[in-house]
Amino acid sequence: MTSPEIQHPDQVNPGTVNSEEIREYKLNPGERYGWWEDNDPDPRKRDVAMVHGAVNDCRTKVLLNTGATVNIVSFDLARKLGLRLKSHKQTKVSGMGGVPTYIGASAQVKITLGSRVVYLLDVWVANIGEGIEVLLGMSFMFAAGVRIGIREGLVTLPDEETIVMCGWNPAERLGVDMPVETTSSWYLAPGESKVVNISYNFVWTDEPTA
Repeated sequence: MTSPEIQHPDQVNPGTVNSEEIREYKLNPGERYGWWEDNDPDPRKRDVAMVHGAVNDCRTKVLLNTGATVNIVSFDLARKLGLRLKSHKQTKVSGMGGVPTYIGASAQVKITLGSRVVYLLDVWVANIGEGIEVLLGMSFMFAAGVRIGIREGLVTLPDEETIVMCGWNPAERLGVDMPVETTSSWYLAPGESKVVNISYNFVWTDEPTA
């Protein structure tokens, strides 16, 4: 079994990857991929993650926000990319951090995360604020099969490819070593398998303080 591939932010460069290796997804309303197919989010958890990515092959930072319900690119980025906008009746939506935002235009874009995963989707065009050019909410993460591991500093894509959040060093990720053992002994012939119970030998110790 191979460990999940970790893509460091500095290595994100969609233009250098063999086109045969790129996986492209058309995201349709209501669809879910990956881990989200069988799991629902805890509404009490609101996490955000900033990662390196690209919009229409233009590199930029992307904010993944579980507190937002929509996907937005800024007017500045839309002008820079020369996006063709579609006008809509102005609508009030939940934007960054759940703050109400009014939107009235949309465009279809290609968003690249990691090095080999490309998504085609419609996004709203509006002022996001705080210097952010791209905001992707839960509608994107549901459909794309993307999930956030704040503690580990990782964003997991379909096929368990992972990318490191901006400002994180992979060596700084935290973990817990927890010894386990079986409750009984078994002797298996080659090719045989068995499901057994395990016990956790985890003991909490308080370190003395000076």
